Order: sequence, then structure tokens, then C-alpha cells
Amino acid sequence: STVVPNIRIFAAALYDFVNVTFPEFAELNANNRSLCISNCYLEVSLIESTYRAARHFPNDLDTYFSSYTTIGSETLMDTFFNDCPYEINVEDAKNAARMNIRRTKCMNREPFHRVNPDDVEF
Repeated sequence: STVVPNIRIFAAALYDFVNVTFPEFAELNANNRSLCISNCYLEVSLIESTYRAARHFPNDLDTYFSSYTTIGSETLMDTFFNDCPYEINVEDAKNAARMNIRRTKCMNREPFHRVNPDDVEF
């Protein structure tokens, strides 16, 4: 799997960003620095993926990045779950995915679209 190495790369980038942006970060002990990064990791990842979706799909608020390289949308859900194991309730999985997509749209994509920050503002 490439997930763990990618998380490490992203976490290292967060450490670098925070060190440059907030000089007082260096004054924290290693445990507290690690806690800061792990506590904000998901939020920063969400903001970053929303930003990328806005740049790659500016007029399609229904498309988002579910991971760094995977896009999602309601229209993709029908084919996304095609190769699920038989013991998985595919309809429940599709409905849950659609619900998450709608929530992502109203909580992330739509507000980001209204603000529409440029690269410098972001």
C-alpha cells in the first residue's frame, strides 16, 4: 500500500509548513509538536483536497477528491462499487457514499466556491 508513505510525506510537509509559519512551534516538545500535527492532519487534508477540487473542477461542485489521487461524485458511485465482494450490501454502500458526497458538497465545496480564494489567499 502507498497510503502510509503518502501520509508520512504529507505529515512531513505539514511539519515544514508549521515550522516556517509559526516560529513558536519549535519551542514545543516533540510530543506536543506531534500532537499538533496529528490533530490538524484531517482538517488540513480536507481543506487541501477541497482547494484542489475547486481548481480542477471549478464548475462542478459535485466532484471532489476522496483521496489525493481519487475523485468521487454521485454519478461515479454506480460504477465505483461494481467489483465489491458479494457479502457487501452494495446499495447501502452507495447510499452512504452519496450521503457523504452531499455533505461534502454543502459543507466544503459550496462555501469554498462562494469564497473562491486565489492561490495567494489560500
